[in-house]
Amino acid sequence: MIWGSLILAVKGVALSKGHMLTDNDAIRKYSYNLGTEYSDRQIRDSFKSLDGFPDMVEKVMESGLRLDYIFMLLDDVAGAIERLWDSIADENTN
Repeated sequence: MIWGSLILAVKGVALSKGHMLTDNDAIRKYSYNLGTEYSDRQIRDSFKSLDGFPDMVEKVMESGLRLDYIFMLLDDVAGAIERLWDSIADENTN
């Protein structure tokens, strides 16, 4: 669910700026570039973070690490999604 939300948020920003993104590679690249443009590490690294999610869950289960790491990762990505949607709203009010 969070993956789809991230994709929709990135595509929404792209559309608001007149860009049409059609494949996953373009969406990832656009997200990375937005994060760089906005100086926002969480937006820039959001797909990379989600790519590593299954490995992190496995490590937590195997080693007994605290679940805080998983929640921090998800919170980072959720924050990135929120800021992406906010950037569309900000752009539309200007």
